Amino acid sequence: MVIAAASSCAVLAQDAAIAQGEAVAERDEGVRVLDTQPPALPGVEPSAYRDIAATPRQSRGLSIDGGCASAYAVAANPGQSLGLKAAPISGYPLLDGAKPVAPTRPVVLQAAVDGEASLSASLVSQKSATLAGEPLSLKKAEELAETFHPTLREAAARVRAARGNWLQVGLRPNPEIGYAGNEMGNDGRAGQQGGFLSQEFVTAGKLDLNRAVAMREQAAAEARLEIARWQVLTTARKSYFELLAAQRTLALAHQLSEIAERSVSVSRQRLQAKDIAKTALLQSQIENDSALLLEQQATARYEAARRRLASVLGVEEHEVDQLEDTFAQPLPELEFEPVFDRLAQDSPELSELRFDVDRARWNVQRQAAGRVPNVNLQSGVQYDNATEDTIANVQLSVPLPVYNRNQGAIAQACGELAAARAALESRELSLRQRLSTAFRDYLSARQRVAKYTQTILPAAKETLDLTNMGYQQGELEYLQLYNVQQIYAAKNLAYLKDLETSWKSWAEIDGFLVGELPASAESAISPNAAE
Repeated sequence: MVIAAASSCAVLAQDAAIAQGEAVAERDEGVRVLDTQPPALPGVEPSAYRDIAATPRQSRGLSIDGGCASAYAVAANPGQSLGLKAAPISGYPLLDGAKPVAPTRPVVLQAAVDGEASLSASLVSQKSATLAGEPLSLKKAEELAETFHPTLREAAARVRAARGNWLQVGLRPNPEIGYAGNEMGNDGRAGQQGGFLSQEFVTAGKLDLNRAVAMREQAAAEARLEIARWQVLTTARKSYFELLAAQRTLALAHQLSEIAERSVSVSRQRLQAKDIAKTALLQSQIENDSALLLEQQATARYEAARRRLASVLGVEEHEVDQLEDTFAQPLPELEFEPVFDRLAQDSPELSELRFDVDRARWNVQRQAAGRVPNVNLQSGVQYDNATEDTIANVQLSVPLPVYNRNQGAIAQACGELAAARAALESRELSLRQRLSTAFRDYLSARQRVAKYTQTILPAAKETLDLTNMGYQQGELEYLQLYNVQQIYAAKNLAYLKDLETSWKSWAEIDGFLVGELPASAESAISPNAAE
């Protein structure tokens, strides 16, 4: 097998040897294997990372061409040849289109992937400068969440761990050196004194196959980092929209409270003029109290939404008091098929599972190669004090695969491959169902928002103004004013709810339906975490 790195990158910044791009050249059966550090997968074409391990070693007789049955059958049959010819597994078309995630990450997040996870003081001051004196826009909120949320640094650290594992599993065994003494004390002499050197030679390209498996594990870790990134973005966006809706709801509740207070004042004047009964005044006071309760509830919701957004972004609560009104922008127009095509092609969830399938395929080859035993070679030199001769010895040992031909590990790898394929197909179906639900919610809420904006809310506002004027002039009864106020409040609250729902549904769809962060991850960041 030939493994060639598509590009070099730092795996562990602390390891000077690795940072300098350590390369180990091995020759086995005339084939040169160059072990270098794995490429940084984002931005690499599919052919670049799949070709890294797509030319396995050619040797002695067994072909694994896509099915687990042949690999297991040979391993279970001691009468067949011990040879192995590994070839890339084919027959799974979904992998042909698989490609690595190519995100555009903030500098600090990419630094975390490359092993520079600390947050410098300049970045902390940059966060303060970003929020200084300007309303917080959605774009700025996304940048803050991407840069400072610890969930992303955790996922980036796991990518570095996978890179370290890739390096380790392909390293050859160290040689052993030792002392050997024989026939000591024979005829009162020192006997044979000397030393030996031994080396285990890994056969059948196992180290190369280890690297091929580990490369897919690293790719899956990269995909999980991208899942975490979109979860952070989705959480930040939905928290932003929730706070915007809470601000508008609070403003509406305050407006309704002022209207109810003016109605009480007008009712008192009309009662003094004996134009209405006392019951009308009491009804206006009840409505005023109800409006005050609504304002209190809106205030509590606003405070909770503000705390949540500040927690997700890692800033102080007062720094999110002023938001840029994204709700003033028109809702994006979406079509199902283009959105689904983007989801099927670029979803990090599917990318992770595709890499899991690819890893399982290569693991079948690795376990099949495990039935070919390694070779142990030992050579030594001794001085015979009795004959005053220098003697040499050589030992070569190979385990006989009589009982253990790795058949259990091969069967396990085949089962894992079947499970990985089924998981990928199941996730594809699940994503289409989830997209259908999210798309339905988005379109219906968007249509209702358009209807409210164009006709319902203007009519409700005009009706309320005319009714207030008529009540103040004594032309209408309070019950009529009360009904109009209730309609106006209900329609505005319904509008704000649909507006929030539509933007949150857009955030889910644009975020590849990965959902929000778990509650424990949301509360993991504090305003001083970067300091």
